[in-house]
Amino acid sequence: MRPKGPTEKEQWRLMARYGTIGIEMGLCVTFGFLAGGWIDDRFGTTPWGVNLGLVFGIVAAFKALWRMYQTIVEDDKTTAAQKAEQHVDP
Repeated sequence: MRPKGPTEKEQWRLMARYGTIGIEMGLCVTFGFLAGGWIDDRFGTTPWGVNLGLVFGIVAAFKALWRMYQTIVEDDKTTAAQKAEQHVDP
């Protein structure tokens, strides 16, 4: 009898898909900080560039998190619909 739940291959696929969100969020904030620092150096606007860069980076990180949440919800709906189709009596 096949155990319930995702197969090992499906588990790796899910870990790859959802595991990248932490990296993406970290890169968004880091890039915002570095871009803000560059703006401060270039135009002498210390500390406004870094602060603004951090805000944009954090907003971009939460946008990435929201996109991932929407993907998870859509996957759950698809899985539920597939299970419902399998259990329909003829």
